[in-house]
Amino acid sequence: MKKPVATVCAVAGFLSLCAGIVAVFIPGLPTTPFLLLAVLAYTHCSPRFASWFNRTPICRCYLDDFLRERSMTRRNKIKTLVIGTVMIGISFFRMEPVWAKALIIIVMAVKYYYFTFCVWTKIEDGHGVCAEPNDDQQPSS
Repeated sequence: MKKPVATVCAVAGFLSLCAGIVAVFIPGLPTTPFLLLAVLAYTHCSPRFASWFNRTPICRCYLDDFLRERSMTRRNKIKTLVIGTVMIGISFFRMEPVWAKALIIIVMAVKYYYFTFCVWTKIEDGHGVCAEPNDDQQPSS
């Protein structure tokens, strides 16, 4: 990656991380989007950070198949949709303005459309249970 782009990504990651840390202590300010933006920025600016993040269990269990072949196991897809729906639902019931509730409904509809029609459902042994690979096990054919 070119040096200016890496510098911009590093600065954006640092600012987003700071905003996420501040948001922990300020009620009403969302924390998770800032932290996700920081991870995204650091992934684009640092190959070491990207390789570390790709080795984490969360990335291996939930994101590895999606990043490689744009698919998820049925179990991971259901978990992601349920958790996302609960979080968006909480926001929906806490919002006062009608335009904000309409925006949340649109976001939820786009989310379900994307997961239903754009992300392939992969059915495999274990149904999405992430297990550590053993060296002595032979791959099943």
